[in-house]
Amino acid sequence: MSNFTYVYNNDPDLLTSPGKVIDIKNTKENVEGSACYWKHFAFLKNKSQCSTFVETGTYHGDGILSAFGVGFEKIYSIEILQENYDISYNRWKHKSNVKLHLGSTSEKLEEILAEIDSPSFFWLDAHIDNCGPTYKELEIINNHHIKNHTILIDDISLYFNKKHIEDTIKNINPNYTIFYEASWRGIQEILVAKVF
Repeated sequence: MSNFTYVYNNDPDLLTSPGKVIDIKNTKENVEGSACYWKHFAFLKNKSQCSTFVETGTYHGDGILSAFGVGFEKIYSIEILQENYDISYNRWKHKSNVKLHLGSTSEKLEEILAEIDSPSFFWLDAHIDNCGPTYKELEIINNHHIKNHTILIDDISLYFNKKHIEDTIKNINPNYTIFYEASWRGIQEILVAKVF
């Protein structure tokens, strides 16, 4: 029997409707709550064998909930704004397998990668109003000794030139397969890069 319970609310438009949620209950971790369905679906579909989740752009900690919802065992998240960090810290401080970092991703991601010794799952979502932070994050990932991390990038149509971002990822590893998952904004909003 699974440790995870999902409640889909019988909504056929769940995937592409803004504000739609999925109820998550991870009994093993004693974590539950409501998360955005599109993010949860992308994490679930692409988790593979990764046990470590790394997020840039914590906001209020909903990505952490989604990560627990699909079974990640160790979770790192970086938030640059003190107010958001404080909200997430108070929400997740009781979980010893969640490590929150306050600061810029260009500073903190290197610290996190120094602790990582197996292929991990990266959710890059720290681009508040431009794509600059994401390209710096990809540069840092490129400098890591592991070249087959799973990488997901949100908000593609808002901030990114697809060819440029795909070429940047292929520079990390030409064996990456790149494809897209849907969000409420459209069918190609979340870039996924995996080595199969």
